[in-house]
Amino acid sequence: MCPDADAASARALVLVRELTAHGVAVDWTARCHDGCHGGGLFTHLHPPTRIDGDPDGATTATWRDAFFPCRCVHRRGPGFVEVRDRRSGALEVVTIDEPEHLAAVVAATEGVATDLVTAEVRDDLVGARLVVERAGRLWWLPTRAYRWPFPALIV
Repeated sequence: MCPDADAASARALVLVRELTAHGVAVDWTARCHDGCHGGGLFTHLHPPTRIDGDPDGATTATWRDAFFPCRCVHRRGPGFVEVRDRRSGALEVVTIDEPEHLAAVVAATEGVATDLVTAEVRDDLVGARLVVERAGRLWWLPTRAYRWPFPALIV
């Protein structure tokens, strides 16, 4: 799978995202053309077994060493989505409560055509590193928090 390629690869990453959310170890190979980290966008997903184009395994090892459960998660409440993101190292908490943004989040969970989301909402979500645009679609990145693996104040 390639985080930076076609829609089929992006859909496969949705599967990796969902399995990661459930705590399932995933045996997958990342095929990257311009770097798998994508600025750290994907490091919250269960690390790949190997990355094509990483002959010495350094990028794979870095991803594996940096991975931990709930690195970038979201939870839904009535009228809001809260995201806790530690991909940059520090905890960033984002609360999404505007109806247009919430609709875009729900649509992007399985991928939505880029032109179906207004430019303002798209720019907000991409700028916050919560969605990624691939193959003409927006894809939601944070995993869902089904249960906290640590005490809530740590996550």
